Amino acid sequence: PADPSPDKEAELNFTSYNMHALNLVLVVIEVTANSLPIRLCDVVVAVMWPLVYSAFTLVRIAAGPNHGCLTGHLSGCGMLDVEHRLIWPYFFMDTSKAFAVCWYGGLAAL
Repeated sequence: PADPSPDKEAELNFTSYNMHALNLVLVVIEVTANSLPIRLCDVVVAVMWPLVYSAFTLVRIAAGPNHGCLTGHLSGCGMLDVEHRLIWPYFFMDTSKAFAVCWYGGLAAL
């Protein structure tokens, strides 16, 4: 997953995957070791946070100068545009890709 090429530096890499995996393990240990109850409001926040983040990202791109990146993969529609501004924070959020519907459906199902 680690790609050292300069245009891929904003994508998730080996260190990022390990950081997310370690964070998941530590949260599970904390919840089980401390017998923390999982309430319905906790589940609602955990579901709503990524959905709100995704909606914010889509609105931000639609309202910005890179709005063509929503439907078509133009020349400046990678992780960073030609001025090195972040367009898609994660590779799976790119709506111009064929599997974007699956990624967003999986995100909603989490």
